[in-house]
Amino acid sequence: MSRTARLTVGIVGAGVSGCYAAQMLSRTFPDAEVTLIERLPVPYGLLRYGVAADHQGTKGVQQQFDRLFARGKVRFAGGLTLGQDFSLAQLQQWFDVVILATGLAADRRLDVPGEDLPGVIGSGRLTRALNSHPDESSNWPVVAPEVAVVGAGNVALDIARLLARHPGEWQGSDMDSRVLAAIAPVPVKTLHLIVRGKPNEVRWDAAMLRELAGLARVRLTLDAATGGLAPASAREILGLGAIPASAEETAGLPPLDIRLYFNTQVERVLGAKAVSGLRLRMADQRLQDIGLGSVVTAIGFAAAQPEADWAQAGARASPGVYRTGWLRTGPQGAIARQRALAQELADEVAQEWASGRLTAGRPGAAALPAAWDYQAWLEIDAAERASAEPGRIRRKCASVEEMLGWVPG
Repeated sequence: MSRTARLTVGIVGAGVSGCYAAQMLSRTFPDAEVTLIERLPVPYGLLRYGVAADHQGTKGVQQQFDRLFARGKVRFAGGLTLGQDFSLAQLQQWFDVVILATGLAADRRLDVPGEDLPGVIGSGRLTRALNSHPDESSNWPVVAPEVAVVGAGNVALDIARLLARHPGEWQGSDMDSRVLAAIAPVPVKTLHLIVRGKPNEVRWDAAMLRELAGLARVRLTLDAATGGLAPASAREILGLGAIPASAEETAGLPPLDIRLYFNTQVERVLGAKAVSGLRLRMADQRLQDIGLGSVVTAIGFAAAQPEADWAQAGARASPGVYRTGWLRTGPQGAIARQRALAQELADEVAQEWASGRLTAGRPGAAALPAAWDYQAWLEIDAAERASAEPGRIRRKCASVEEMLGWVPG
């Protein structure tokens, strides 16, 4: 650094991209005051509410973020919402550097007739619900026993796997049985996994498909139309090897038939007042109707208002305002990519600082409205762990009111 001074940095969004940005900026500017601002009283965003409940290993990165807060390198200000408790212009008055790391929360649409019928559920909404997100607790989406999942990525497989597990397969997870019972009151018996491309064009990890196929209740079959490939060749491309011929009733639950379709387009969601089926255009161009009660779309995410406005505002429209994470790149890139983006961001801020285009002196966190701090999160965290079901690691608070009930004072 060619100059030394105490920058104040405000980061909106305490998910993966925001936490990585805080980590990299606190390393680049050791004397800076870095504050993560989050609308919920708890940090970690998609690590807490997006990563599947049964994939706890993926959430391990949280430990390094915990150390940021515990060592006092970064402050947490929870329960504050941009556009409600303050404006972007106010943040620019309060902080020398403003980082927008709010992500993309809206589910991408299918853009077919009938998709607004009750029973069509975006994967983002369903994943948040399964993870006990407060936004969904007052109106749980309900999944019917016959469901289609549309998508070719890991999120589609996450949804299928979470709906396929029986009670004995949740050990070591943070799944709340009460939430699962509300979302899937009747166990799913048939799941149609619909992929627009060919078997060699899927974006999911082969290991995740094998994990799904290996669950006790699952009976996995491939649709005959696999793009001209013999079923054995398609299984090899998918990394499946031999698919078990049948599954048995487990823990009182019936087997789950999962049917994979490739080269298949959704033409229409069928139904009058609610979903009753899908009309599919198969690989050979014939139309086929299938009956079901729910459709889960797992085809990506998009910016919702007012996030779209913030994205534009953060596109270097003003000095000292930056974007990171999906708000910068669009819905692409896993956790490791967010770390690289954060380093790029820190380098960009350092260049702006060295050039003199950034100035220090704004008040920073002291100007923010009253907020919930990291100690409040520790109280909530301890309460969730203490109330976990046997064999599970926590039972998440499903509402903000429940969270704050665990905070003294």
